[in-house]
Amino acid sequence: MGKIQVMDCTLRDGGYLNDWKFGKETIYGVTREVPKTGVDIFELCFMRDQPFSEDRCVFSSVESMAGILNKVPGVKYAAMIETGCLLPIEMLSERRPDSIDLIRFIMWKNKMDLAYDYCRQVKEKGYDFCVQPTRTDQYSLEEFRDLILRFNELKPYGLYIVDTFGLFTKKRFLEYVEVADRYLNPDIALGYHAHNNLQQAVGNAQAFIELGLERDIIVDASVMGIGRGAGNLPLEIIGRYLNENGIGEFDIDQILEISDTYIRKVYAEHPWGYSIPYYLTATMGCNPNYADSSLSQGLSVGQMREFFNWMPEMERIRFNPENVLKFLGKK
Repeated sequence: MGKIQVMDCTLRDGGYLNDWKFGKETIYGVTREVPKTGVDIFELCFMRDQPFSEDRCVFSSVESMAGILNKVPGVKYAAMIETGCLLPIEMLSERRPDSIDLIRFIMWKNKMDLAYDYCRQVKEKGYDFCVQPTRTDQYSLEEFRDLILRFNELKPYGLYIVDTFGLFTKKRFLEYVEVADRYLNPDIALGYHAHNNLQQAVGNAQAFIELGLERDIIVDASVMGIGRGAGNLPLEIIGRYLNENGIGEFDIDQILEISDTYIRKVYAEHPWGYSIPYYLTATMGCNPNYADSSLSQGLSVGQMREFFNWMPEMERIRFNPENVLKFLGKK
């Protein structure tokens, strides 16, 4: 059985709720305390070509992270770069021992050549990297196999199954795991990033772990499950599960303290979690942001179903706030 690694994405994924404006106190507190919980990888932030603010967890350079990068031995530190807001590669400096270790790259299906070339340059700068094919469900199993075979050539640290819209049932998820385990080079970790719109994150993660794959795996989680839409896999739940099964040494009290001190106040202003609108976006293949825009316009559940059916498939995927207004005849 390979190593089971847990990656914390509390600040990075949680930032979708508040535009990453957590405030200096929360950013510094979370970056100081989460690496002490027992996680293997800690994802600090997004990297984007945007102005720096100490109250916002977005950085344009590795050097600008210096104030929050208090490295704990044995923990890898990561940042995420995305296709849609691409950090110019020249803004990413060469890796140093005191900087982040890992870059996670969000890849769009129609930008695979760009992703491949960008990841190649990230590797040349000395970083480990993970390939994050957003909305992995949009790939047929054959297309997913071909993606894996191509990126095997770059030898990434990990390649992920990304459930962007939170719609994977266990059966469907494990079909992708089977393909990945068959074709991914054995020395590359297989990752799982869940969203919880159908409340499948915990069950899928446990099923993934219980396969006992020979390769290393990575499971993403966040404190209180903080994240876009219905949220992510809760760190405290998967940590307790791993402890109970003798394959983790998580400090659950430490996680709960982080929740109480920092994350609970975010929830009070920007709540996340299961709801029927998020359930509908998952079952109908829609971007979860449409749940929020529908609610803001006062749509009933029945009207939401009509709205989601009304949109062409490609409009469902890329969020456009004007669509709900068009549906209501206001634009």
